[in-house]
Amino acid sequence: MTNSCEPFSIIRGNAIEVLKQLHIEVDCVVTSPPCYNQRDYGASCGELGRGPSVAEYITDLVDVFKAIPLAP
Repeated sequence: MTNSCEPFSIIRGNAIEVLKQLHIEVDCVVTSPPCYNQRDYGASCGELGRGPSVAEYITDLVDVFKAIPLAP
């Protein structure tokens, strides 16, 4: 889901899937990652923060942040 008010957009969805679809560089990202094992949004078994260990949670967060196509 995308809401747009040029030149700004709010994009909702699975972070990794959405980031893979971006074909632009972004200037700013505002995020609020879920705390480890604190929420169940009912979206899927692969929700960020619902993994079996804190180490996997941190790895998943790092993967998301690395996937952000920040402009120089």
